Amino acid sequence: MGIHAVRAVGEGFRALGYQLDNETHPSGTADAHVQAAFRERLRKKFVTPEALNKAWGLNYWGKRVNSFDEVPPIEGALNPGYKLEWERFEQDIATEFLSWQATIVRELKRPDQFITHDFCGGLPTDVRQVEIVRAVDVPAVHAYFNFSAGKREFVYGRENGRDILTGVAIVRSQKVVLAPWDLIIVRSELSK
Repeated sequence: MGIHAVRAVGEGFRALGYQLDNETHPSGTADAHVQAAFRERLRKKFVTPEALNKAWGLNYWGKRVNSFDEVPPIEGALNPGYKLEWERFEQDIATEFLSWQATIVRELKRPDQFITHDFCGGLPTDVRQVEIVRAVDVPAVHAYFNFSAGKREFVYGRENGRDILTGVAIVRSQKVVLAPWDLIIVRSELSK
């Protein structure tokens, strides 16, 4: 994870913009700190264990809790209310993380620089894309960099899109050639 400078060749390197992390997803994060944050979320949302028991039907499922600290880890959870709330929580974690990064970069970047994020194609459902897009200047579904000293070629294997830096259309199965330190950031036609 991290913030990547999008650079161009010219009189030395200069940052054109910044990409927040890459293809960010919650990735099943469920360590003790994340579980504690989830229980805190439940405390704020449901206020009492009784309200949680009622909302998730925990009495019926034989999983009644008497305190939020009794909420078990997500691994092996079968309760649909728990699973839905966990998915929403994971979406919020990824959204807050990227928004936090964007806030930091926005304070430090020049006015002529952009902030982007590569969503990794398609429309993933485990992040809140609309909220993340509000935090960046240029939403992208694919970003390709050539940080090598030589030319690189590849076949663009995704859905049709447009290079958001140049406006050039890029179609599925098109041969793409990147010069050293070249960059294309593709916005899918599906993500408009």
